Amino acid sequence: MNKRKLRVILTVLAIIVLLGVLLFVTFGSSQGARKVSEVKGKKSLVGVKVRLTGKIVPKSLKSYSDYYEFKVSDGKEEIVIVYK
Repeated sequence: MNKRKLRVILTVLAIIVLLGVLLFVTFGSSQGARKVSEVKGKKSLVGVKVRLTGKIVPKSLKSYSDYYEFKVSDGKEEIVIVYK
């Protein structure tokens, strides 16, 4: 095998590996959004970052000096959120 073919093969392999790493980083570690009714009452999620879908309950937003507190609802359940 000559040097040119070897260089082409190594370049193609490097591109494939880099694309695989990019796909893993982009999609592998992402988690889908969860509904309020799916997370309410689950103590294992306390202190864990969770992507949540729902609507902020009107007039529930409270602003404090270093955090916000509000309620989010998915139409079935409500949950209190504390955001720093």
